[in-house]
Amino acid sequence: MGFRSQQNLDFADKSKPRFLICRFRHLGDVIVSTPLVHALRKAFPDAHIAYLTDEKFAPILEKNPALDEIISITHGHIPFESRRAAIRRQISLVKQLRKQHFDVVIDLFGSYRSALYAFLSGAPVRICGNPKVKRFFYTHFQNSSGLDESIVLRYLNSLRFLGIEPKESSPQIYLTDDEIKYAFTYLRSKGLDPEQPIIGLHPGATWPTKIWDYTNYSQLAQKLSQQGLQVFVTCRPGEEHITRKIAGGWIGPVIIGDVLPVRQLAAVIQHFMIHVSNDCGVMHLSAAVGTSTFGIFGPSEPKVWFPYSQKEGHKAFWKEIDCRPCYTKECAKGTGACLIAVNHVDVYNEIIEYISKYKESTDPHLLGKS
Repeated sequence: MGFRSQQNLDFADKSKPRFLICRFRHLGDVIVSTPLVHALRKAFPDAHIAYLTDEKFAPILEKNPALDEIISITHGHIPFESRRAAIRRQISLVKQLRKQHFDVVIDLFGSYRSALYAFLSGAPVRICGNPKVKRFFYTHFQNSSGLDESIVLRYLNSLRFLGIEPKESSPQIYLTDDEIKYAFTYLRSKGLDPEQPIIGLHPGATWPTKIWDYTNYSQLAQKLSQQGLQVFVTCRPGEEHITRKIAGGWIGPVIIGDVLPVRQLAAVIQHFMIHVSNDCGVMHLSAAVGTSTFGIFGPSEPKVWFPYSQKEGHKAFWKEIDCRPCYTKECAKGTGACLIAVNHVDVYNEIIEYISKYKESTDPHLLGKS
């Protein structure tokens, strides 16, 4: 099964091909893969399309009309689980995949584990972009065409072998009316008026090198509050200590959000006029629900990881210095200079300019979902 053919594939004689997309983690990576899901559905309207991902991120794919099935797995070790039980769990997943008789696996992760699952699935065609492991596991592999290629386009290029020309589009997630109504009620319970502009701030991130110093968020929040604007701080699990720091450095009313399940968080963010976020999964979550998103970038490249249009109200903030992008979790210089160079005043001025456009416009989208 490990042949290394690179020929294009023809499914003209197969009316209902079966596809499996694989991206285990992280939140942002799963979200930016949704344009690929929709491109695949458009090209093969009668196909069966499944998505294999970590159980933590599976909820974000729910209600996606382009997907027929979401297969969730527990990634990593389960507390008190024996080695034998862990092996049985992985064997069970392989059996589940083999029963599905997939024609094509598109592995967007490229780790040893995802490569092995793709190989053992029995799918005759296994596509991967820039695999980190031996290419023996795949039949087709798509190399990146350039360092500045957006992550959305990089994923879409995996479809070239299926005769699908990449056409970049925006990531999307789908919320229910009940979820949106819940968020409206939740914000009201926090003393906010969702029918008036709310500015969201997200000071957390997975990588320490991507965290804009909390003092920037504190000063930004204070300036916005002084303008009479509602400010709400969002939080993901493990980031509570950062929000507490902001609360301590912010003179004025402090509205700190609870740690919410990811879909509820998405619904809350959809009510914001603007969401300012570090480069992390929540930044992509914000853009995917249509909220104007301001991304704060340090060691990574916005051209790759901010595939969002300024015409749609999105904007990335970063400063070019000699050592970026470095894509590291620890600053080699020990200073975090790339994030220090981003001034909160620039972000504040951009927010005020955006609000001025809102006041002059009749477009309800600028306010957020209400």
